[in-house]
Amino acid sequence: MVADQVVPNIFLIVCLGIIPALLLFFSFIFIVAFSSPDDRFQGILPKILCIFGMTVAGCIILIIPFDVWNTQQAGGITGVLEIIWQVLFGTVALLICLIIPWALLYYESFDPDKEGPRLIIHQCIWGTVGAICVFIFAGLIIGISYIWLGNAYLPVVQYTSTGSFDEKVIAVDYLTGQKLDYINSSLEIRMSFLVYAIAILSLIGWCCFTVCGGCGMTALPLEMILWFIYRPKKIDKSTYLLQQKKYAQRAQKLIEIGKKINDQRREGIRERTSAKAIRTYREFKDAVYQVEDDFKKVKIAYERGGGWIVLYIISLLAGLLMFAISILWIIHLIIYAIPQFPFWGGLNDVFRGLDYAFPLFGMIGYSIFAFYLLAATVAGNIFIAGRIPFCAIYPIKFKDTFTSSFLFNTGLMLVSSITIVQFCSTVFSKYAQTTVIEVMINTYVKHMLGIGYVFKYLHYVFFAFIFIGFVMAIVNIAVKKRKSEKQLQAILDA
Repeated sequence: MVADQVVPNIFLIVCLGIIPALLLFFSFIFIVAFSSPDDRFQGILPKILCIFGMTVAGCIILIIPFDVWNTQQAGGITGVLEIIWQVLFGTVALLICLIIPWALLYYESFDPDKEGPRLIIHQCIWGTVGAICVFIFAGLIIGISYIWLGNAYLPVVQYTSTGSFDEKVIAVDYLTGQKLDYINSSLEIRMSFLVYAIAILSLIGWCCFTVCGGCGMTALPLEMILWFIYRPKKIDKSTYLLQQKKYAQRAQKLIEIGKKINDQRREGIRERTSAKAIRTYREFKDAVYQVEDDFKKVKIAYERGGGWIVLYIISLLAGLLMFAISILWIIHLIIYAIPQFPFWGGLNDVFRGLDYAFPLFGMIGYSIFAFYLLAATVAGNIFIAGRIPFCAIYPIKFKDTFTSSFLFNTGLMLVSSITIVQFCSTVFSKYAQTTVIEVMINTYVKHMLGIGYVFKYLHYVFFAFIFIGFVMAIVNIAVKKRKSEKQLQAILDA
C-alpha cells in the first residue's frame, strides 16, 4: 500500500517540474518566431516578462488536471497544490496590476532623441509612475469593495429531531428512529483577501473571455482555413511587375491620404477626437495593413513560387481540427453546462474514460480543450475585437509582431487564464469534483455576496457570444470587405 502511494507522488512531482520548463521553452520559441525583425533586439526586458507571463498563464490552466489526478489517484500532494494555486494566483495578480503595466509603459515611452543612461532613466520613470498609478487604482477598488463584499454565504441545511410527522420531513435518524425536520440556511465565511482579489480579476477576465473567447471559437478555425484558401499562387515575372506597379500606386496614394489625415489631426483636439476623425483613421489604418499583406503575398507568389505548400496544408488541417473542437465545446455546453439537469456528462465522462485507460490521456485531453479556449481568446482579440470601433488593435503576426502587442496579449492571457480555470471547473465539475480548485471556486467565489450571483450565469453569456462571433466572423473575415482609396478619399472630402 505504501509503495502504491509513493510512485504517484514521485511522478506528480516530476511532472510539476517538467511542465513549467516546457511552457517556458515554447513561450520563448513563440516570442522569437513572431517578433518583428525591426523590434527583435529592442525591449528585451519586456519580452522576458512576456515569456514569464505566458508560462504562468499556461501553468494555471495545466494545474487542474494535476489536481484531478492527485484527487483520483490519492497522490498525497493536496497541501502542495493549495500552496501552488495561491502562489500562481498571487503572481497573476501582481503581473496584471503592476508588472505588465510597467513593461508596457516602459516600452511605449521609448524616445529616439535620447540614448544611453538618459533613455533608460526616462523609460523607467514613465513605467514606474504609470505602474504605481495602476496598482494604487486596482488596490483601492479591490480593497474598498472587500470591506463590504468580502463574505461568502454558503448554503447549509439544519436538521432538527422531532417525534411527530411534518411535511418538512425528508430524512430519518436511523439510530433513534426519529424523524428529522430541516431548515434551509446559510453560513457566513470571511474570504481571504487573495481569493477575493482573484475573484475580482476573474470578473474582469470574464468580460474579455466572453467576447474574445466566444468570438474566437469561430474566428480561429475559420482564419486558419481561409489562410489555406487565400494562399499565394505562383505567378510569372510580367504579372509580378504589373502587380508591383499597382501596389506602388496604391502606396503613394495612401501616403497622400496619410498626410491629409495628419494635417486634419493637427487642426485641433476637437477635430482629432471626433467620431468622423476616428472612423477615418481606422479606415486608413486598415487600408495600410491591406496593402502590406497583399503585396507580401505577391512577393511570395513570385519569389518563392507561392511558398511552402506544406505549411498551408497544415493550416487547413489545424483549422478543421479546431473547428471540430469548437463543435465539441458547443455540444458539451448544450448537454451538460446549460441545462439545470444535465442530459449527460459529456466531456467529463470522456476525460474520465481516458484517465481509466491511462492517466496521462485524460490530462492531455483536458489540456487540449482548455488551451484551445486560451488560443481562441487571443484570436478573438486579433480577428474580431480589434475590428470593433474604439478598440485598439494589438495584432500578432508571424515575424511581424512588436513588443507592445506581446505585452497586451500576455496580459489578456493572464486575466483570461483565471477565468478559464473558473469556467473549466464549472463545466467540468464532474471531472474535477472534490479537487482543491473546485472547492475554492464553487465553495467561495460562486457564493460571494452580490458578485457570486453574476458568476452563476456568465457561461450562458459565453455560449451566446459563440453564435455572435460566428456572425461577426462571417462579416469581418469570410467576406473580406476592402475599401479602395477612392472610398477613403470620399470619406475625407465629405
